Amino acid sequence: MLCILYVNAVGLLLGIMGQLIERALPATLARRWVWCLIIPLSVMLPGYYRSHHAAAVGAMTANDGLGARIESFNPSINGAWFIGSALLVVWTLVNAGWVSHIVVQSRSGRRGKSGPAVVNGVPVVVTETLGPATVGVWRTSVLLPRWVLGLPDTQRQYVVRHEEEHRQAHDGQLLFAASLLLIAMPWNIALWWQLRRLSLAIEMDCDNRVVRALGDAPAYGN
Repeated sequence: MLCILYVNAVGLLLGIMGQLIERALPATLARRWVWCLIIPLSVMLPGYYRSHHAAAVGAMTANDGLGARIESFNPSINGAWFIGSALLVVWTLVNAGWVSHIVVQSRSGRRGKSGPAVVNGVPVVVTETLGPATVGVWRTSVLLPRWVLGLPDTQRQYVVRHEEEHRQAHDGQLLFAASLLLIAMPWNIALWWQLRRLSLAIEMDCDNRVVRALGDAPAYGN
C-alpha cells in the first residue's frame, strides 16, 4: 500500500514537471519526447529507490503501528491488482479482435478489385463506419470511413495525411508500448494521466507535421 502511494506521488510530481517543460517548448517543437522520458522515469525511479533503501523502509514500517496496519491490506490490494490487470488484458484483446474483424471484412469487400484502395497517394482500408484511424502494431494500416471519400479533395488530403503521419511516425506502436505499463500497474493513477498527456502530445506533433507539409493551418483546423 505504501509503495503504491509512493509510486503515485512520484509520478504526479514528475508529470507536473513534464507539463511545465512541455509548456515552455516552442509551439512547433515535438512534445511527445518529453513524455517518452517522464513515463519510464516515473516507473523506474521508485523501483530504484526501493531496491537501494529496502532495509531502511522495512525498519521504519516495522516500528510504525500505522505503517503496519496499512501493510496488512496488502493481500486484498494484490488481489485487486491482479483483477485490474486481467480486465485490461481482456478489454485490449476484445478491442483488437473487433478492429481486426472490421479490417478483414473491409478488405474482403474489395476482393476481385485491382489492388488496395489508394486515396491521395496513401494505401488505405475503406470501412463503413470505423475511422479515420491508424491501427495495427506489427503492420499498421490507415482506416478511412466511406464518408471521407465524399469530401472535397482539399479537405480529404488533410484527413489522409494526418493518419499517414501517425503511421510513418509509429505513433500507434508508441502508445501500445506505453499502455503495457498500465496493464502492469492499473492502480497507477499518475501513469493514466501521463499516458493521456502523451496521447495529446502525439496528436499535437502530428498536427504540426501536417501543417508544415500542406500549409493552411485554418483550413486544416476546420
